[in-house]
Amino acid sequence: MKIYDHPLNSDVTIIEINKIDSTYNFLDSIIDGFKIHGDVYPSSSYYNEKKVIYLNGQKQDVDSLDTFGELTIQMIQMGMPDAQPEDIAMKSINLATESGYTELAKHLDMLPIEQFEILKIAS
Repeated sequence: MKIYDHPLNSDVTIIEINKIDSTYNFLDSIIDGFKIHGDVYPSSSYYNEKKVIYLNGQKQDVDSLDTFGELTIQMIQMGMPDAQPEDIAMKSINLATESGYTELAKHLDMLPIEQFEILKIAS
């Protein structure tokens, strides 16, 4: 398991679960969540008073633009639970651009709007 801040917002913690972590029973519900919610999903839990996003490190290339984009979209959705996909897309692209991540901004701009639909936060 790796725990680190989201590169665009230190108020959001990423908890990356890897294959070796599947031997720990207390992680079973998180690992089961990947089957329900996908390989990147927000949690209603907090870690050191920060919002949490779970990442399936077994199936995601942590350094890819796809994963960075998914983490960014999930982070924006957590802060805008009632927003429309278009609003989430705009906020995600703007944040990436303002933070100097131009490749991420271009990647997000090319995604279909369905990628920005709100996912239910896992409890």
